[in-house]
Amino acid sequence: MLLMMLLAWLPWLLLGGGALFVGFRAVRAFERRGAASTELNALRERLQLLEDAVAEQGEAVGRLADGQEFTQRLLLDRAQPRGRVETSFPPANPAEHPAEHPAEHATERPAETPAPTRG
Repeated sequence: MLLMMLLAWLPWLLLGGGALFVGFRAVRAFERRGAASTELNALRERLQLLEDAVAEQGEAVGRLADGQEFTQRLLLDRAQPRGRVETSFPPANPAEHPAEHPAEHATERPAETPAPTRG
C-alpha cells in the first residue's frame, strides 16, 4: 500500500520540484538582468565621461595649434623688413627697374670721357 501511494504521488512531486527549480532560476535570471542593467548604466556614464574628457583635450590641442600659428606669424612678420618686401625672383622686364638690378645693366656704358694724355 505504501508503495502504491508513493507511485501515485511521484509524478506530482517531480512536477512540483521541477516547477520550484524553474521558478528559482527565473527569479535569479531576473535579478541578474537588473544587476546587468545597473552595470551597463554605470559603464555608459563612464564612457560619457571619457568622451567628454577626450573632447576637452581636442579643444585644448586646437587652441594650442592656433596659438602656435599666431606666434609663427608674429615671428615671420618680425623677421621681414618693414619697408619693401624682397622677392626671390627678378622682375619680368629688368629694363623697367634699372636701379634695382645694376648688374644686369652693366653692359650699358655711360658717355665716354676722353682719356688723360701723358705728356
